[in-house]
Amino acid sequence: MTVDNTHYANITYLSNSLNIGTTSASRTAGAFVLLLTALAVRSQVLVELKHLDGEAEYHLNAGAKYCDANAVARAFLTTHTEGFKEDDVGKLTARLLDNPGTVGGNRGCGWITNWQNFMVGDKGAEVARAYKIRYLDVGSAQSFWYFPDDSRHEIDGWLHIDTHMPKNSKPGEIWSIDYTEAADPRRTECLATYRGDALALVSTLESSSLDAVFTEHMIEHVTPAYVVRSLREWWRVVRVGGAIRIAIPDLERYLRSYVHGDDFLDASKYKGHFQMPWETGGPSAATLINDLFRNWDHARNGYMWDYSSFEAAAIHGAGIPADAIRKSYFRDATDLPEALHRREFRNESLFITIRRTDADLGAGVLDAELDNSNYYTYEFAD
Repeated sequence: MTVDNTHYANITYLSNSLNIGTTSASRTAGAFVLLLTALAVRSQVLVELKHLDGEAEYHLNAGAKYCDANAVARAFLTTHTEGFKEDDVGKLTARLLDNPGTVGGNRGCGWITNWQNFMVGDKGAEVARAYKIRYLDVGSAQSFWYFPDDSRHEIDGWLHIDTHMPKNSKPGEIWSIDYTEAADPRRTECLATYRGDALALVSTLESSSLDAVFTEHMIEHVTPAYVVRSLREWWRVVRVGGAIRIAIPDLERYLRSYVHGDDFLDASKYKGHFQMPWETGGPSAATLINDLFRNWDHARNGYMWDYSSFEAAAIHGAGIPADAIRKSYFRDATDLPEALHRREFRNESLFITIRRTDADLGAGVLDAELDNSNYYTYEFAD
C-alpha cells in the first residue's frame, strides 16, 4: 500500500492489490479541495477506486462521537472491493484515526461520493422530480450533519434550503452528495441542499407535489409578508393529506417568564450567547429578552410570533382554512408523515401543525397590500 503525500498530507489511499487506480497529483489535489469546500471539513481520507466503468471518489469520515474507524474501514472495503487483506483494513483504519474528519453528529461515520453542483434557475420542478423530492426543510442550515442523538433527521427525499448554506456555494445553486453509513452500507442516502431564497425556489415547484414542509427557527428571521407568501406556496405544493410543520421561538412564553420570573428564561438555549460586561453572574432576564429581539439576525427583518398572531397571519393573511391549523407541542406526531417524526430539536419553541386539506385557500390579504405594508419600511421622521 502506498500513500501520495506530495501536495496534501493524508488524503489519498492507493493500493494495487485492491485495484485502486492512481491519478495525477493535480487532479487529486483539486478533487480534495472541491469536496473540502463543499463540506466545510478540515481533512478527510480520500479513496479513489478504479472500476471497469470508470473511477469513483469516496471521502471517508470517522469524526462522529463513538464512531469506530475500524468499522468504517472494514465496511467500506467489504462493500467496494474484493480480496482485501486484514493488513489493508489496518492501514486504512490508521489513516482514519489520523484524519477522522470534523463532521460530527449522526452522519460522521461512513463515506460520501457522487458530489454534484448546478444552478437551478426556473427548473425547480425538474430538479424535484430528478431527486425524488417529497419533503422540504426550509432554513435547515447544516442540521443534516449536526443534530441531537435523540432526534431523527432523514435526508433521502428531502431538499434542504438555506440562504447561507452550504458555505462557498453560489446563490441559486444545488449541491448533492450520496452518503452511506458504515453501520448500514447497503443503504445510500442522497443529500440535496439549495442555497438561496426559499420562496423563489418553492414557487417553481409543481402543485401537490410534496408530502410535507418542515421549518424550525426560520420564519422569525423574515418579514411577516414573506411568511404569509410562504404559507400560500407551501399550501399549494403540499398534497392533500400532507402537512406543514413549524417551530419558532415562543414570544408569549418568553414574556411570561420575564414577568413571572420562572425558570424558562434561565434555561433558554439563547443564554450564554450575549450578556453585558457587568453581568458577571450571567445575563439578566432583560438582557435575554433584548438578545431575542436584537441578535440572531432577528432585528433586521424578523418578527417574533405568539400563537394568536401567527394564527391570524395564516388564516386572515394567507387564507389557510381555520380548521387546518392548530397549536401543537414538541415532537407531536399527530397528522404528520413519518419522515417528520422526532425531527425537531428546539423543545422551548412554539409548535404549529397545518394539515393540508382539500379546501382552497381563502382570499387572505392581497399581494398589493403586503407590498405596501409599512412594517418593515417605516422610517422615523427627523
